[in-house]
Amino acid sequence: MRDGRPLGDPKREALRIFTQLMVRQRGRISNDSMETFIAAGWAEQQALEVILAISIKTMSNYTNAIANVPLDRVVHNER
Repeated sequence: MRDGRPLGDPKREALRIFTQLMVRQRGRISNDSMETFIAAGWAEQQALEVILAISIKTMSNYTNAIANVPLDRVVHNER
């Protein structure tokens, strides 16, 4: 996923794309993007779960930043 390469499973690929769009477009998803997500087998409830996951990750990142928490070795070595 970090390489940006498509995932082998179409349903998971739709989730990956939808999540990226949610982050990059700051939640301003087009009707077409939402319909594509639903057509891939996801439900509207799961779109809300994506929002929740993004929110939790954002809060974690901000908290770690102000607390000066060092990066894990695995993450640090990838950069």
